Amino acid sequence: MTNHPVMQRRAFLKNSSLALSAIAVAPAFVRANTLDKQLHVACVGVNGMGWADLSNIGSHSAVKFVGFCDIDASRFDKADAAFPGVRHWADYRELLADLAGGVDAVIVSTPDHMHAPVAMAAMRAGKHVYCQKPLTHTVWEARQLRTQAEKSGVTTQMGKQIH
Repeated sequence: MTNHPVMQRRAFLKNSSLALSAIAVAPAFVRANTLDKQLHVACVGVNGMGWADLSNIGSHSAVKFVGFCDIDASRFDKADAAFPGVRHWADYRELLADLAGGVDAVIVSTPDHMHAPVAMAAMRAGKHVYCQKPLTHTVWEARQLRTQAEKSGVTTQMGKQIH
């Protein structure tokens, strides 16, 4: 290749257009790989707002529930009727340990004082989190969750309906 400015510019434009094409096409390959995959979801808290969350999220064809957790075993009836065959836990820490790589995301719909501890444990385990409000009770807790989400590379969302 010559050092002529026009030739350098042409080579630059050619290489740049190839790189931009690759960047534009790459997401299509990623989407194609994930469209077939079901999202394996665990729910911590399955009654009240937990029922509202899991019934809405569970209506999507790409969602498969792999675990329900509630400290009160009498609360599983409605969830089991709608989504039979899902394993139960009373302790979210055991759910996360037992499912390990078998769960992609966790819905946190527990009483308010447990939102931050459950969300933190899920993020430390590398799970994406959907959590009801209030996410935390202090600014410090919120900052800790943000730091952990960034560290774990997970996506988080907080439900805030009617506000």
